[in-house]
Amino acid sequence: MMKIAFGIKKLLAQESCRAALIFAAILHLCFFPCLWGNRTLLASVRDAPSILPNGAWAGKPDANRFPKTLDEGGPAFITEPLFALARSEYLQEKSFPLWNPYQGYGVPLAANMQSQPFYPLSIALSFCLTPRTYNWYILLRLFAAGMCMFLYLRLFVSFIPALAGGVASLLAGYYVLFLTMPQLSVEVLLPAGLLVAEHLVRKPGYRSLVGFALVLLLTVVGGMPESCLLIFAFLCAYLVFRIASGFSLRSTRLDTTKFVLLATLAGFTLSAFLLIPFWEFLKRDFDLHQPANIGRTFTGLLHDPFGISIFTYFFPFLFGPPSTSSLGPSYTGLRNYTGVIPLFLAVMAAYGGVRKRLRRDRLLFGLTCFFLLSLVALILKRYGFAPVNWVGNLPLFRLVWFGKYEEVIVSICLSALCAIGLERLFRREVSIPLQVTGLLGAFLIVPLALVCSWRTILMEVGKLHVRATIPLLAITVPLCALFFLALAMILFRRDSRTASVPLIVSIFVLLTGELTFNYIAPAYYFFNRLPSQTANPYLGAPFIDLLTTSSRHQDRFFARDGVLFPNWASAFGLFDIRDLDAMYYKKYFPFLRNFFQSAAVASNAVELGDRFDGAGPYDFRDPLSLRLLQLSSVKYLVTMRPFVVSNAVEEDILAQHRERPSSGRQNSITRREFILAGEAREGLGEFPPYRRLPYRLKIGNGQEVFHFSYALEPSPSDKKGGGVNFTIEAKDESGQISKLFSNYLDPRNHPGQRRWMDGEIALGHYRGQSIELLFSTDLAPDRTMLNGWAGWSDFYFDDERPPAPPPFKLIYHGEANVYTYDNVLPRAAIYSHAELAKDEKEVLRKLAAPSLNVFATVVLDKSELNANQIKAAAQMNQSAALPVEAARITSYQSRLVSIKASLDRSGILVLNDSDYPGWSVEVDGHPSNWFSANYLFRGVFLKPGKHVVRFAYRPLSFYTGALISSITLLCLTMVGLARARAKHSPVGAPGSDNNPSHAP
Repeated sequence: MMKIAFGIKKLLAQESCRAALIFAAILHLCFFPCLWGNRTLLASVRDAPSILPNGAWAGKPDANRFPKTLDEGGPAFITEPLFALARSEYLQEKSFPLWNPYQGYGVPLAANMQSQPFYPLSIALSFCLTPRTYNWYILLRLFAAGMCMFLYLRLFVSFIPALAGGVASLLAGYYVLFLTMPQLSVEVLLPAGLLVAEHLVRKPGYRSLVGFALVLLLTVVGGMPESCLLIFAFLCAYLVFRIASGFSLRSTRLDTTKFVLLATLAGFTLSAFLLIPFWEFLKRDFDLHQPANIGRTFTGLLHDPFGISIFTYFFPFLFGPPSTSSLGPSYTGLRNYTGVIPLFLAVMAAYGGVRKRLRRDRLLFGLTCFFLLSLVALILKRYGFAPVNWVGNLPLFRLVWFGKYEEVIVSICLSALCAIGLERLFRREVSIPLQVTGLLGAFLIVPLALVCSWRTILMEVGKLHVRATIPLLAITVPLCALFFLALAMILFRRDSRTASVPLIVSIFVLLTGELTFNYIAPAYYFFNRLPSQTANPYLGAPFIDLLTTSSRHQDRFFARDGVLFPNWASAFGLFDIRDLDAMYYKKYFPFLRNFFQSAAVASNAVELGDRFDGAGPYDFRDPLSLRLLQLSSVKYLVTMRPFVVSNAVEEDILAQHRERPSSGRQNSITRREFILAGEAREGLGEFPPYRRLPYRLKIGNGQEVFHFSYALEPSPSDKKGGGVNFTIEAKDESGQISKLFSNYLDPRNHPGQRRWMDGEIALGHYRGQSIELLFSTDLAPDRTMLNGWAGWSDFYFDDERPPAPPPFKLIYHGEANVYTYDNVLPRAAIYSHAELAKDEKEVLRKLAAPSLNVFATVVLDKSELNANQIKAAAQMNQSAALPVEAARITSYQSRLVSIKASLDRSGILVLNDSDYPGWSVEVDGHPSNWFSANYLFRGVFLKPGKHVVRFAYRPLSFYTGALISSITLLCLTMVGLARARAKHSPVGAPGSDNNPSHAP
């Protein structure tokens, strides 16, 4: 025990261990309910749609809330479901997660960068994926940023200032505002990059070279190319600055440059296994960062208009929650926040560049200039000031959205200036008058912000109904921090050369307190409540269990209304044709838009423009949209609203009802969706009792009989609710009212009435007259209060065709509705007839042509076929076309699909998975060639007989990159072993550097 106690005491004596404990304590203070309680940071729990429109299926819904982060959807749609997919591919398939077969029609997984399946923390999380481990994953990223920033700053300043800089990085506003976003896996590595870059400059050698290369590797595998590019550019600028300005490095400047170049080369070659597939995807993708895809200027030149958004750096809640301040009508542009204490310390640091005496510490002076100039340049770039904004016109940088991704560098620069400023105070290098001036300047920001933005604040509180306590708190926290700072400077003033430790500690505590209470505490605890871990999206829902059980032949599904939101099908091994990501295979959207040509869908510029999440009006009422389901093998449809057929008479009744003067019961008439006895209909809802809802019409020829259906929505409890009497009356031109129909329904006592009942009335007596039909629903004779709605539906006259029901069958009605659609192609279909098109555009036209029978003919792009394949297609077409036959998929894994096919004559096997490059095919164990079929899918010619066809994803880009990465790793390992062997060689031994025989 004594040895253990001594070891702990010795460990605590180390500065890095003490700093780590302090950072861990701060994270526990801020997020204790997530680390040890029953709360979670998973955005897919309640913050964004996932399993259901309001998040996870289990758990209680949250009370009214506002978004805690600036993009709650990003992690919920991209990384959180893909963690489960990566776990499946690692543990069950025991393969590298290179392909996602469940998203869209199959998409590259690792090559999209954001999924980050090779990031060490992501791998660890994937192996043990729960809401609690996810919390640890998120907070460990912050811990890594704070700890690395401390270690870097400790090379220049004393312990407490370095600790302050680490806390400013740990709780950086950018990190907190994008806490769960995937790009933070990259951006938290910026302090680590500065640390290894400084070691590389100070001690250029093997260890520093390997360290820098590993940080570059982690930056790439962390995903988010925009963040990677900006971080790499910033590190390059820092290295150039250090080499150029390092007076103590003049003698080794050439060697240092050599090691920097070697380290950079090693880092990128180590990352080649991911960079080369990404480059391949970039050449074949569609994304909104490329001007050719969006028809506007370069993304890198976009900037924010200068205005009151500058104050959000100091008061993040001044203009209300992020939902209003950055996304709402006021658009004040909250992207990052710093606080007023860091501002004060940055001013103290900047003073070091003014006083001539302080320039003698050239290293700290140069560091101040670098971070201060970088900070100013980044702020100017955000607001588009020339000539700084021209950077966005450079190659690669023109694809970067600087307004967002540069802000992490702003936070890190300010963190470094905080440490330097506190170090200046610690050394007593800032005079009392200047300290007072800086403090007064910080105080004056408060009234300046109020004067410049009072109109916006009033609008937020008055019109957008933001709680007045939110902007009040935004001002109160900084004022309190400044007040206690002034008090500490008065109480702990000393005449010695160095400032008192209590003053420095007080500033550190105030810095931590402001960064905790100016955003984290209000957003997560004061005005919000973190969701419970019991609402675990990875547990799925009953309808998902149904889909998983029913989809035994790899049938696809489509969901709308925010159900199983992209890309959550991947988490459960379900095939979804929707996709929501930053990069898409270039043929994906043209294929979809080819079948959604209605004005309702086309009017939504976002849907099918940069995503396909099912949020549009997808009712599949027209044959063209149904053809998409057929070609895609979409057998299951999931929705919150039932699939129904609209009715023209119903629309007329509702329109006339809206034109009537308010009767006090306007809400008792509405369009509703009813599901009775497994049949879903859109009906005209009347909440009983409702007397005489009028419908004005003129009876013409062929309208002698009026058909309708009526039903009573079942009561939530069979023991409650009575019946309803349905009545239709006619009011003629003279005002006389005649009863034409009356029937009493009591589903509770008569189970046979728990369905839609059909009725009709004769109107021949009113031919040529304008009349009013009066629809009434009266309560039971005992006036028992009804808990459900009464409904009318399926109105039509004799001269009209009765409305055809949707071609879908309801098989599940619960937390969501699940339908089946049987008229679809099998996932693996054998065609006996092919139609050739001259190019891809003609393929799309033929696929949309009403004359094409997709169940008998496959459409091929002739320009992509070789001579032998064209000849085989011609020979196959000499025989009559037969209906497609299904091939049997015997094994389906993410990167390997095995199919058994039996053909009586030559044909084409089409697997309706994406035709993205990297897939190969074998027929009966022999390599073959596949080609694009039906524009987007993979096809292969087969001869008569029984065959085993295997599609395998073996991307040359990945294996080429992996070879380069392996060679680099091998070289680094061999050099390391050689150095270790030389270091441990005895003096005088052959090969030893200490062998006297080799001495000059």
